[in-house]
Amino acid sequence: MATFVQLRAVYKGSPVLVTVDEAQRALTVVAEHENESDKTTKVPFSSVYAVNFEKDAGPTSSGKHNPRLSVHWVSVGTETECALLTLDQLSILDNHSPDKFDDASNEALETAVDRLRALVVPNHASHASTRVHAFINPASGRQQARDVWSGTVAPMLSAAGFTVAHSADGDKLIETRADGVRQQARDLAQKWVKEADQGELAHVHLVLCLGGDGTVHDLVNGFSDVLEKQAHKMVVQLGVIPCGSGNAFALSLGADQLPAIQTATLKVVRGDTKPFFLMDVSVCQVDKAHAKSQDWADHVLPPATQDARRLLLVVMSWGFHAQIVAKARYLRYIMGNRRFSLVAMLLLLFMHQYQGDLVLKHAQKYNRDENAVQGEKQTIALSSKDPEGGFTYFLSTKQSSLEPGFNVMPLASPFSHDMDILCMRNATADQLKEVAGLAFQGGKHMDHPSVHYYKAKELLLRVHQATDLCLDGEVVAVNAMDVVHLKLVDAQDRNTTFTVFV
Repeated sequence: MATFVQLRAVYKGSPVLVTVDEAQRALTVVAEHENESDKTTKVPFSSVYAVNFEKDAGPTSSGKHNPRLSVHWVSVGTETECALLTLDQLSILDNHSPDKFDDASNEALETAVDRLRALVVPNHASHASTRVHAFINPASGRQQARDVWSGTVAPMLSAAGFTVAHSADGDKLIETRADGVRQQARDLAQKWVKEADQGELAHVHLVLCLGGDGTVHDLVNGFSDVLEKQAHKMVVQLGVIPCGSGNAFALSLGADQLPAIQTATLKVVRGDTKPFFLMDVSVCQVDKAHAKSQDWADHVLPPATQDARRLLLVVMSWGFHAQIVAKARYLRYIMGNRRFSLVAMLLLLFMHQYQGDLVLKHAQKYNRDENAVQGEKQTIALSSKDPEGGFTYFLSTKQSSLEPGFNVMPLASPFSHDMDILCMRNATADQLKEVAGLAFQGGKHMDHPSVHYYKAKELLLRVHQATDLCLDGEVVAVNAMDVVHLKLVDAQDRNTTFTVFV
């Protein structure tokens, strides 16, 4: 069955012929005016977010009451568009046996629309019963999250059949509080647990985040704080609508291109998800009896409190990158994102090498000659006491880009079962500037001789002096000889699975 439906419609005020082609999985909209006959719009099924039917759309110019079909999609220019389709001219072409609906009953038309909807938006039937929990951070980025919700996200979800709130309403629409996002996530998770205990178990929860990396970080940690302490297995589906100043997670989901708001919302409607992996970080100490031994990493004591642990989804950094974040925070409300460039230039004038010991477990190193990570997985130990000297730049992440164009970890993915680590040893200011420039050229820095790139499942970093770390954009102070323990979270060992719309 090649062609499923043909119908005449009105699109942007002009009559058009719409063909729904199952083989090509697309709608083709062709202008019917002779002077516009060359105007054709092709709409892939994957761009459609709603197919809606009105039994009585009101009288036409001829006085006849017509049912009407509306098809909504996201266009290439990331605008939401809608074609109003007049159903009394609908023809079903099925197995070469056309059924004409010139004077069809509403029941026959509804049957045809149901078939069309099932083909184009297959998840539509579940939308009405799906609870949407939207977290809006009004202070994030350019402070546009409220307008993004009311102007784009909520209308698209409503058209797609979801029940959404248009103002702060219980657990359906939650405006985040400064320094309170994690607790707000805990509160919602407690409701889920209570419902599960009462037998109203929902295994899957849909959460939208209109904010940046910091908001997503706090939501993931808040949900985990509660859900990991109860017996029910739960899945949290995360819809990331990028509205922050830092959107590294959303960047990686968009193949290093920040998705438009309409595109991000479309992914939620289409319903395709994938589990993503997190990193567990804690600050620990080495057992004093083994502090000076070469196998110190095998004698790290667990953190004294659970508060010393957190989940990361973007980055842990030490050295140059962490110092940029630490010092730029004081200029946030004065310079916006331009503050990072200014601070980086100042740090380049006073280059510093950071002293510490590093152990990578289940690790492999990038081979420049083969342009790939190769070799058996092993334990790799590095130290500032080695001939290579101190660490200038150190970064561990699950995301390929930390900002648009800055493809610093080209082999990283939130969906891979490893962490990517990049470090530079005893580098000069010129080397650092050269590497940064190459990273903005599609990741060409990988072949620079001063760059060391690894993949690992676990790392232990012992810092020799008190310093600042960057943990998902948050600055955390650590003391001399503290150990930063970072490891990949294995979903099989947890009660909560986090998935993201792709």
